[in-house]
Amino acid sequence: MMTGFNLRQELEWQRTAQLASWVMSPHSGKKTPTADKLLGKGKGKQRQRKVVSIEEKRATLDELEQTLGKAVNE
Repeated sequence: MMTGFNLRQELEWQRTAQLASWVMSPHSGKKTPTADKLLGKGKGKQRQRKVVSIEEKRATLDELEQTLGKAVNE
């Protein structure tokens, strides 16, 4: 269900960005931003998702606790 929801959200944002691009077109001169550019999907800007194991998450949390102190969790 989450995959379907995320897909619908992505398509809705794509549609909104395309409409925004069309609305901006007559006002922006020669360089009209594309829908992908408005969404931040340009060259090299797309973030890669990294699968993080539970051990890596715990190590990061331990490191943050050491850096920030135990008062954060209290």
